[in-house]
Amino acid sequence: MADLGILLTDALALKAYQGTKTVTRRPCNANGGPAVIRGAGTAFVGGRVWVRECWVPLDADGWGLPRGVAARRKRPKHVVYRASAGDSWVSGGCAWRPSIHMPKWASRTWGRIVSVRPCDLTDIDHAEAVREGFDSVPECLAGIRAIYPDTPVFWRIEWERIEVPNA
Repeated sequence: MADLGILLTDALALKAYQGTKTVTRRPCNANGGPAVIRGAGTAFVGGRVWVRECWVPLDADGWGLPRGVAARRKRPKHVVYRASAGDSWVSGGCAWRPSIHMPKWASRTWGRIVSVRPCDLTDIDHAEAVREGFDSVPECLAGIRAIYPDTPVFWRIEWERIEVPNA
């Protein structure tokens, strides 16, 4: 079973962590094939998703570790997430690590996929916009269109929160 890492903005990553974002949409490919999350694999019911977000691993004293250090030695026990800490958090001059480079072990938000189905954006009502992590339908549509301006059909992937799996 493949675990699928999904990239989210800070605001959406925080809502997923809080359990209010439980749906994401990804473009359908041209032939209508399975829901593929950009190079990460295929989404299917029963599979797992993990949220990728900006982060910094910390050493035992709470200082940010320089890039590459976490990969060369034991996994750090503590991680700070920009979505919760804010952009102004700094530790030892270490920069935030981009979400695209987040390893699975550092993710704090995991879910089990409960539904995968094709849809278009006309399926979005207020309740669905909230499940997507937005406050309104117009905000949700604008957020999706900012990333996928010309996509007509999407895969709607819904998950339920699960505990972070052991390493």
